[in-house]
Amino acid sequence: MYNRKSGGFPVKSLGACILLLLAAMAWGSGFAIAKRALDTLPPCFILMVRFGIGTLILFPFLWKRLRAASRKTWVVGLVVGLFVAVGHIIQLVGMRYTTAGKCAFLSAVYVILVPFLVWAAGGRIPTAWNLTAACLCFAGVGMISLNSGLIPGLGEILSLIGGIFFGLQIATVSLYASDCDMMVIAWITMLVSSVIAAIPAFIFEPHPTAISVSVLAGILYLAVFCSVFALSAQNIGIKYAPAAVATILLSMESVFGCLAGALLLQEAIDAKMLVGCAMIFVSLLVSNLHTKSQKQPHRQEE
Repeated sequence: MYNRKSGGFPVKSLGACILLLLAAMAWGSGFAIAKRALDTLPPCFILMVRFGIGTLILFPFLWKRLRAASRKTWVVGLVVGLFVAVGHIIQLVGMRYTTAGKCAFLSAVYVILVPFLVWAAGGRIPTAWNLTAACLCFAGVGMISLNSGLIPGLGEILSLIGGIFFGLQIATVSLYASDCDMMVIAWITMLVSSVIAAIPAFIFEPHPTAISVSVLAGILYLAVFCSVFALSAQNIGIKYAPAAVATILLSMESVFGCLAGALLLQEAIDAKMLVGCAMIFVSLLVSNLHTKSQKQPHRQEE
């Protein structure tokens, strides 16, 4: 991918890297935006509106591809949508009891889980690099989530469980979606997520009587930038960017999530949390950079 004449990456690769970095920034900032919206709105209502808006925005661009999509594409999209919806609901509920920064890093464990989930489904046996990354990630999770009494908080536990469902999502895409239209799967995923979130939103959650302009702007940001834009940027970026570089850029999502929590919400970051975040971030890189041929985890919900 290196261009000797220009002395750097080709223009397409450079542009792809910029798109991937912007996608990571959007996803990372989304944790702080969602945390702020939770102050006045229930979690399932936020998800219902967010993914509903994203579905409506993408529909005019995809309706012909939706009509031509195979039955397999629809089935995979429905399964992935189920995992994404449950993962996001658990994640948002957990975010009520922890910081956006902690949630960003703890949710990122899905990257570590994917090789083991694929193996459990009859795929390739995890390598020594995967095992090393898992151990390092486990230690980092402990640094972030355990208090002085060595007991994890409810928010941290729910963030980790949400990460498991995101791992199931990516493992499903990795195993069954190689010959499917990824943008169609993404659209189906958002539709399913919106519908599933609507069920508890209408049955169990209090109905919002008014939404402030700032909160509404936050939800629109989640829908437009964290869903539609970030998804499109990722799909274009991973096509042209070198795999190793793409991995690093996408892994920055958790770092941006921690920074957004500190800047937008004034969340405190102590030395213990910094060490834990650093350990998890390194484990993400170790898990994905041990071979040049390994593909990126492909997030489809956003």
